[in-house]
Amino acid sequence: ALPVLQGLSLRVRCGETLALSGASGAGKSTVLKLISRLFDPQSGSIRIAEDLDDDGTVDLATFHDPVSGAPVRQDTIEGNAITETLLDVNGDGDADVLLIDSNGDGRFDTAMLDSDADGRVNATLVDTDGDGRFDLGQLDSNGDGDYDTVATSADTDLGSIESLESTIPADDNYHAQAGTYPAESHSDL
Repeated sequence: ALPVLQGLSLRVRCGETLALSGASGAGKSTVLKLISRLFDPQSGSIRIAEDLDDDGTVDLATFHDPVSGAPVRQDTIEGNAITETLLDVNGDGDADVLLIDSNGDGRFDTAMLDSDADGRVNATLVDTDGDGRFDLGQLDSNGDGDYDTVATSADTDLGSIESLESTIPADDNYHAQAGTYPAESHSDL
């Protein structure tokens, strides 16, 4: 099948109204069906941003897989900073990783992981000194839903925030908090 739309980039800011006009067959209905997730794009991505408190700024941005349509990332935004990011890193349709900026400095410092895909967090890792490496971890080593082990970076290598942020596609123009990708304004997603 021939693509109906090529090179479409559309950004509607909070509070704006958009009208689609064009000849019959130009793709107006296709755009609406893509936005409402009735169709999935053959390539590219769709981001849906929400203003949950009607203050004119984006509070939640959800990014969908272009093939399955399932959410793969959801960012919670306060002001112009992403304070939490939920990620589906294994592609099963459920969030596996929650990255948190707990101190508001614009960098993620805490990760909550569901590494066995049972829907329960079985590890919480914290970067206590801001160097990008996890220093403290609480672990559920037997899978019963309760933390039973505490580990420190002196005991074992707990990994880094960057290793989790690297699961975010580089072409997604992620946010400045990752320190890897170009910054973008989140008030106008």
